[in-house]
Amino acid sequence: MDVALFVTERCFIASINMADWYRQRTKIKFSLRLMIIIELKIDLEVCSLETCMYDHKTFSEILNRVQKAVGDLNLHSYSNLPIWANKLDMEIEPVLRVRLQAGLRAWTQLFLGQADDKAEVDMDTDAPQVSHKPGGEPKIKLEAQG
Repeated sequence: MDVALFVTERCFIASINMADWYRQRTKIKFSLRLMIIIELKIDLEVCSLETCMYDHKTFSEILNRVQKAVGDLNLHSYSNLPIWANKLDMEIEPVLRVRLQAGLRAWTQLFLGQADDKAEVDMDTDAPQVSHKPGGEPKIKLEAQG
């Protein structure tokens, strides 16, 4: 076998392998960036559950955006998605539990005539700034009977 031909063939094979490696590297970088962006969006949505308006529409919109983002990760076939989704569920559950407990307290106070006009504010400087009362502002609508 001719040495020059042998070297040329090996260089060609090496260049193909380098091209494949570069394509894979580029694909991995893109996937990683996409995953980070989606995870940041989900983190923002989960944080917004802590301070959003206390109503069904708002909660539904936020949770639907979280579900869509998780669905996007699934479409891109990310590994360990079930484990990660379980962890996400465990992050969301306590937030919703706290909001539900605050809502129950607010309604109980209203029914007992102890409505509290001041917002429940956490004095912790690292706590998220509450723009809405955690339990909402329940109101009883009286309809005239006629």
